[in-house]
Amino acid sequence: MAVTKKSTLVSKHSAKLSLIIPCYNEEQRIPQMVSGLQEFVKSGIMHHEIIVVDDGSTDGTLSALKNNEFINSQVTANHLRIIHLEKNEGKGAALKKGVKEASGDFILTLDADMSAKPAEIEKWLSLNGNKLPENEVWIASREHPDSVIKEVETRRWTGRMFNFIVRLLTPLRQRDTQCGFKLYPADVAKKLFALQQSAGWAHDVEILYRARQNDFAIVDMPVKWEAQTGSKISLLKDSLPMFLSVLLVSIRLKWSYYVTTPIALITSKTAPVNNEERKEGIFRMLFFFTSMALFFLMTTLSFQFGITGDEKVQKEYGEKVLDFFTTFGKDRSALEFKNLYFYGGFFDMVCAAANRYIGMLDTYDMRHLINSVFGFMMILFAALIARQLGNWRSGFIALVLLAVSPQLFGQSMNNPKDIPFAAAYAFSIFHFFRWIKELPHPSVRTLIYAAMGIAVATGIRVGGLILVGILLVFLFTELLFNKTLREKLIKEKGALMRLAKHLIIVVAAGYFGALLFWPYGLVAPFSNPFKALGEMQNFSTSIRVLFDGEHMMSNEVPWNYIPTWIAITTPLIMLLPAILMAIMSLFAGKYFRKEYLLLILFAIIFPWAYAVYQKSSLYDGLRHFLFIVPLIVVLSSLFFEFLFKIVNSKLIKGAITVMLIGGIMLPLIWSFKNHPNEYCYFNEMEGGINGAYGNFETDYWMNSTRESSQWLREQIVASSGKKTIVATNCIEPVRYYFRNDTANVEVIYVRYYSRGAKDWDYGIFYSRFIDQSQLKNKSWPNTHTIYQAKADAVPLSIVVERKDKSDFYAGKAMEEKNYHLADSLYSLAVQYDAKNEEALTGLGTAQLNLNKPADAIQNLTRALQIYPADFGALSLLGLSYAQMGKTEQAIQLLNQSLEANPNNPQPYYYLGLIYQQKGDQATAKRYFDVVNQFQQAGKK
Repeated sequence: MAVTKKSTLVSKHSAKLSLIIPCYNEEQRIPQMVSGLQEFVKSGIMHHEIIVVDDGSTDGTLSALKNNEFINSQVTANHLRIIHLEKNEGKGAALKKGVKEASGDFILTLDADMSAKPAEIEKWLSLNGNKLPENEVWIASREHPDSVIKEVETRRWTGRMFNFIVRLLTPLRQRDTQCGFKLYPADVAKKLFALQQSAGWAHDVEILYRARQNDFAIVDMPVKWEAQTGSKISLLKDSLPMFLSVLLVSIRLKWSYYVTTPIALITSKTAPVNNEERKEGIFRMLFFFTSMALFFLMTTLSFQFGITGDEKVQKEYGEKVLDFFTTFGKDRSALEFKNLYFYGGFFDMVCAAANRYIGMLDTYDMRHLINSVFGFMMILFAALIARQLGNWRSGFIALVLLAVSPQLFGQSMNNPKDIPFAAAYAFSIFHFFRWIKELPHPSVRTLIYAAMGIAVATGIRVGGLILVGILLVFLFTELLFNKTLREKLIKEKGALMRLAKHLIIVVAAGYFGALLFWPYGLVAPFSNPFKALGEMQNFSTSIRVLFDGEHMMSNEVPWNYIPTWIAITTPLIMLLPAILMAIMSLFAGKYFRKEYLLLILFAIIFPWAYAVYQKSSLYDGLRHFLFIVPLIVVLSSLFFEFLFKIVNSKLIKGAITVMLIGGIMLPLIWSFKNHPNEYCYFNEMEGGINGAYGNFETDYWMNSTRESSQWLREQIVASSGKKTIVATNCIEPVRYYFRNDTANVEVIYVRYYSRGAKDWDYGIFYSRFIDQSQLKNKSWPNTHTIYQAKADAVPLSIVVERKDKSDFYAGKAMEEKNYHLADSLYSLAVQYDAKNEEALTGLGTAQLNLNKPADAIQNLTRALQIYPADFGALSLLGLSYAQMGKTEQAIQLLNQSLEANPNNPQPYYYLGLIYQQKGDQATAKRYFDVVNQFQQAGKK
């Protein structure tokens, strides 16, 4: 972290002051300038020299100067020099020339019109014990509460508008950067002005920006200011050039900060350079170039990722949200579109607008490109948080760790809800830290960005409102731990009210800003967002998930669902150091502010704890809490920085570096080998994806079906020369991949466990809803799989060839109750594919209807060996034993079927029949009553 240089004070009587006055066409103002200088000289405040720089004036300025009696007397006394520039180069260039020629210990820059007179210096000295600081820049501020201002109000508002642009585009917090009255220690001024490149309006901004970069404090001072007539600035004509000049300065100085200055520090052979400063420069430059490389890598690779399962409806929702706003609310279809109206439409509307008004790319390629930009922002701002809490080395380590995290990198391309939300979360947390660091006077830029972060997060998912609570905790924690800040807030008049005002404005702007992209929230801003929040906390749609070797519904997942997913999908080089840093957070106060570490922990733990408290529905692995993973990586980077700080031995530091690089290479190599399925990564603690296979979901987003579809298109469809029917359990992505082949290909939806019920030639199936028993016993992929999209030899999706359709025709025969034909056809289907559990179950069903329970038992048992969790086959097997009079075995199997799926009415009915035959009418009635309940519910 940069350390602000301490101020050393110098008595005014031992110093010489150089007054630098730029002039351009100031002929009419020379008398005013002379009057102000006479007052200063007469006061005898300091030894002085006056340098007047004529900036190529085309009027009589130079003559007026040379013919003035006072000017000549000062020239004769060697107290004044006139420097004439042949052509007009701008006020900044004139000041640069004057500062270069100055010989004083301190330098005062001021305007020729004497709106602020040099005698003001005496007041400044009196405010500071008649002493001047060496390492501070004092600037007159017309916005200082003690300033006395006489100025036309419209002109003053012009200055305020320009200053707002300055504070938005630069880290400067001063409310008046453009006042020409500024005092510098000479060595500071010469260093800053020697580097200056701006000649026009933005020269003040550049000088102060450079002062900030060099850790020179900038102090606002009160001034008596009386604006003179004849302003050369036109609001209408000069607004755009002003904006562009500040923007250019900001870009140029950032380039200098991140590139040219570090290079100068590295290559310097003359002046001694502080080793810590050199290291900071190196890591700052590495951070910059790595960020640029990562941006281009992510945006380029984004086109190689597949369409996710929900993406079609999200694309449609974005178009409807855009229609709502472009028709000024007349098109209200976004207000009732599936359940997506509960979500903000920010990301989807941005994508829809890009596709509609920019075009040029495929619809989904555009979405993935924009998604990758949000993914980059997530990584960038999380790394900047690490830099805020540590230094540029910890920021660089975080950047690299985040970039090689397979889950984060992989999902950055095509996860259109969770990655943009994670980006907004990291962006917000970064600016919350900046806010509390800047107290009691946070910059306008920080406040605006904090509000933007809340707005974007909430405009994507209403859960972004959690950031309001996190912001409150940040502010309260800073007030609790920072005694100096508390004293300042109490001492400074109106400071507490200003803090409260800022908080209210930011929260309100964030809340209502989110509604600008959310039709449902906008139509009822004080009720609908909270209805949506209630729905999101207890998601009404329940989804089947595979977790820790068991299938369960998403509203039944245990409290450790998220911690487990974090533990098994975060690379160990990030996970273990983060845990150690969390433990060390209370003991690392010498190197980091422990309250900031606690705030990071809070921002990680609180959202998950709240979801557990609310018993929220969770599914699709870590995706809903992906936003806390970047903060976990921040902790891990700080741990490595902690090690580098406490270890003095170069040998041990080298060993730590080797360990860090080695740990980074493991997930990086895995990602390289398994691109573009990076997000299917599991760490070594879980045994990689091979260890997770059958216990946890892998490709739940359907990303791999792009590869399977492309293979089928290239290898089969392109050369078939006939109409091909492709069946799939991921209909929307696959249908889109074959959008240009509709003359030769028809894509139909088929559930994997009902695949025999429809006519198709090839199937593309992904592993998401395959039962874990089949994944573990290797009965999936099935016999006639001709291609597998894999990650580390684990199949994610498959292409199945179907040359024999006996199972399809057997199903038709069953519908027609032609059980003999069905028996024959199912037998052929089983011969074609002995692992076809659906055909075996169908064969057993036909044999039951032919009163061949022994054969049915044989085939249903084979079906259950392939698919042990098939509750339908269990029920039919129980019925088969009942037909053979083996009542106890039948009851046992039917109860097993109910354990597998208590919502299947069939076993209840069979159990009722069995108990009825046994003469137990009460038990039979109990089962039949359950069947009636199912029937009544079905009628509703």
